[in-house]
Amino acid sequence: MTINNAHRYLANVWDWAILDGCFGGSKIKPMDIDGYIERRGHKFFLECKAPGVEPSYAQYTALRSLVSDGHAVMMLWGHRDQPEKLRLMAGKCDRVEEDIDLDRVRQIISDWYQWADRTPYQPTTKTATPKTIEPIEIEIRETNDNMSYQQITLLGNLGNDPELRHTASGTPVTSFNVAVSRQWATDGEKKEKTTWFRVSAWGNQAQPCADYLHKGSKVLIVGEMEEARAYTDRDGNTRASLEVKAQTVQFLDSRQDDTAHRPARTPAKAAATVQDEDIPF
Repeated sequence: MTINNAHRYLANVWDWAILDGCFGGSKIKPMDIDGYIERRGHKFFLECKAPGVEPSYAQYTALRSLVSDGHAVMMLWGHRDQPEKLRLMAGKCDRVEEDIDLDRVRQIISDWYQWADRTPYQPTTKTATPKTIEPIEIEIRETNDNMSYQQITLLGNLGNDPELRHTASGTPVTSFNVAVSRQWATDGEKKEKTTWFRVSAWGNQAQPCADYLHKGSKVLIVGEMEEARAYTDRDGNTRASLEVKAQTVQFLDSRQDDTAHRPARTPAKAAATVQDEDIPF
């Protein structure tokens, strides 16, 4: 979008505070999305943020809902026309890329357009059966104002290669350990403490975590703490395993590091056509 007259543009921007009070006692607020592309029923949504600014809970919920409907979302961080980082969410893809430029953004959009131009859109089939709701879904939190809420953020490194399994109902789950280290100084002496968390990524996040993460990968995880699980270590001491159910998993390694550690694809997988994949990212 090009704005030729900023004052005229701002004079016609609506103040959605006029809708306050329309949603009962909830905290629902209207939100906007910066960019929108449509091709043959496929939709690509763009949201731009200043460096270090994260989307609000309501905005993130709306964007995740669009992804669950089969569309693509790109969040960009940086200054005007100078992207620095992006997060791409589409189908099974949910990853973060840093040190990017406009050429990288244009490449992703171009790849998506070519795919959308020749791929018929098939709406996602949804049912009202509670059994179909993935454990990582967080959109339902605002449906009950009396519900409590807790969230934890982890920044650390994997201590093992991810392990992918499937539940009895077929839901994929990838589990891995994450080490979070804290450093401080006491009387000039440097000290360090490492806390381990057992993380599980469910549903659409499971396969990307299994495919692209490895021992040593740096990740940023937002999730929920579950009830601690007691176990006995090799020395016979009783310890607690800190269990976290991931809501989002961001891959923080550079693309070069990711490529260096990524396992080689089998010939059959490498030869897959665009039609064989959900989206070409």
